[in-house]
Amino acid sequence: DHFTCLEETEEAAVLYEAITSYRSSLVICHESDPAWRKAVLSSRDTLLTLRHMMDEGTDEYKIIMLYKRHLSFKVIK
Repeated sequence: DHFTCLEETEEAAVLYEAITSYRSSLVICHESDPAWRKAVLSSRDTLLTLRHMMDEGTDEYKIIMLYKRHLSFKVIK
């Protein structure tokens, strides 16, 4: 959906470049897939998965997207 409403992607070459660069930073797989673990351990920027949720008789999938962010910590004495 990132590419459906962008005015700057009217040219095919620009759209192709945007999709190619996005695909290189995004990992899409199931959480039990070894590729997921490898992506987490190698600090990939963006991870996307479908999580199967079964709760009180409901059977549904949730889209989970994780973004790598930098954290800062303060030492409190």
